[in-house]
Amino acid sequence: DGAGNVIVTAGTSNRIRKVSPQGLVSTLVGTRQAGHRDGDSAVAQFCRPCGVAVDGADNVIVADTRNNCIRIISPQGRVSTLAGSGKVGYRDGYGAAAQFYFPCGVTLDREGNIIVADLNNHRIRVVVSAE
Repeated sequence: DGAGNVIVTAGTSNRIRKVSPQGLVSTLVGTRQAGHRDGDSAVAQFCRPCGVAVDGADNVIVADTRNNCIRIISPQGRVSTLAGSGKVGYRDGYGAAAQFYFPCGVTLDREGNIIVADLNNHRIRVVVSAE
């Protein structure tokens, strides 16, 4: 991120972790319990998150693999679902109209679009930036 932290997934513990430049490891968001809940960092839940990317505004983009969706964590720690219905499938669309089947990796292109490795659909997908 912009402060030099490394953001990683702790997939089996359903959390997103932060490693400071000094090596301090802390939980950014998530509980140990698997689930799908948007909200503040203390209550947000993930199910086997697999990939993360950080955009220029320090939002953390998460491939929430077993929830079959793409989530975003604001710099303030608020989690929301950006794309995906939570149901297994393959469908292009905006927000909850989109469907994934185990998204496992994310990165960003130069325009801020999110590139998703949609594992079991055997596809590379694009979530277009609203800007």
